[in-house]
Amino acid sequence: MIIFVRTKSSTVDIAERLEARGFSAAALNGDLSQALRERTINRLKKGQVDVVVATDVAARGLDVERISHVINFDIPYDNESYVHRIGRTGRAGQDGKAILFITPKETRLLRSIEKSTRQTIAPLTMPSNEQVSDQRIMQFTNQLVKTLETPRLDKFRDLITKFAAENELDMADIAAALTYENQKERPLFPKLDNIVAPRETP
Repeated sequence: MIIFVRTKSSTVDIAERLEARGFSAAALNGDLSQALRERTINRLKKGQVDVVVATDVAARGLDVERISHVINFDIPYDNESYVHRIGRTGRAGQDGKAILFITPKETRLLRSIEKSTRQTIAPLTMPSNEQVSDQRIMQFTNQLVKTLETPRLDKFRDLITKFAAENELDMADIAAALTYENQKERPLFPKLDNIVAPRETP
């Protein structure tokens, strides 16, 4: 995936935020040396990095077949840049998806892109709290199953068993407390604002 932003600082900020959430991400901007830029692109090609956050200048000529998605985090100011950006996916006859984030004030830029490309960009429906929750719970339980297959859990089991006995606690309550601590950064039951994507009639 390539995420396009307008500024060099945004490439670093968003890449760091993604990495902190467990994604394999890297920044690509004009401040990086040519050698470092080429290294980042090669890592993307080899599957060592899954998400590159880039400015338009840094992504010129970027041709990587495994890119399935282009995210326009910042809408470009000119239509030519948009066409260049979305051309980074769907290479060599492959399918690709392009997603564009806009604010209500940027509707005029969206209309200009649609007119230039002669295509209507369909609005996406944001996932509900329940859908996000279901997805996170599924990922959490899958990870839990993998962890249970770890061969050396004896010391941890002994620790928890002793803790439960000393404090007269139920194992389910301890498991719930550990789950609560584990999900603080990425809540299993998030309270997100339901965002509706209204479209103005031309």
